[in-house]
Amino acid sequence: MAFESKKLNNAEQRYSTHEKEMTVVVHCLQQWRHYLLGSIFTVIKQVAEQDTAYGKLKQQVKEGVVRRYRIEGEFLVAKGGRWYVLAGGLRKDLLWETHDAKWASHPSEERTLALLARSYYWPQMGEDVQAYVKSCLVFQMDKIERKKAAGLLQPLPIPERP
Repeated sequence: MAFESKKLNNAEQRYSTHEKEMTVVVHCLQQWRHYLLGSIFTVIKQVAEQDTAYGKLKQQVKEGVVRRYRIEGEFLVAKGGRWYVLAGGLRKDLLWETHDAKWASHPSEERTLALLARSYYWPQMGEDVQAYVKSCLVFQMDKIERKKAAGLLQPLPIPERP
């Protein structure tokens, strides 16, 4: 996830909403070109208004009620530098990247949550991680059973008569 900001010039300010959005996408692709060359990527545009929790939290930050966040452009950033992730596909992509990607090697719920919590935040993140890890087929097949050992075998008593 990255953040880029650009002030529109006078001509760009008169563009329609769709033209402004495409101008921003082109600008970002130019700025981050060196990272994107040779890789497959998807431009994700999420509408913040669809996430009611985000809208309420952002309003509280603007009013000064909540001070543990700051606003950078259209994004909320916690004091520790963690990005607020809007509801939608990006959360699922982050879960996949943290748990299922080749480098991740299907970590436990706790480890997946710790990796995500370093840089990101969203409401009920722990519950989402728990549900995602429990639904992971590879993790289900490879997980270690956490049951207590049955103990030593005990001999059966020898019957005196048949």
